[in-house]
Amino acid sequence: MAIIAYDATSSLLSADVLRAWVAPAIIFAAAIIVGLLGLRWIRSEHLETLRAVPLFSLLSDQELGTVLRSARVAGFEPGTR
Repeated sequence: MAIIAYDATSSLLSADVLRAWVAPAIIFAAAIIVGLLGLRWIRSEHLETLRAVPLFSLLSDQELGTVLRSARVAGFEPGTR
């Protein structure tokens, strides 16, 4: 009859691996996904803002994206030229 010994170190090792690698990997993946969704949301808002301008109203999403990539933010005080 074979005797099977329970090795407590193997279960501790798997718990350490879980804490050290799996949990941070899940948190990292969640942060990346949330970041990408945020960027997509911001981009869609910018596309809608551009689409509201009559000059850009007939452009496709791809064309509006091209305009967005070449656009730069510029701020002006009221009444300045």
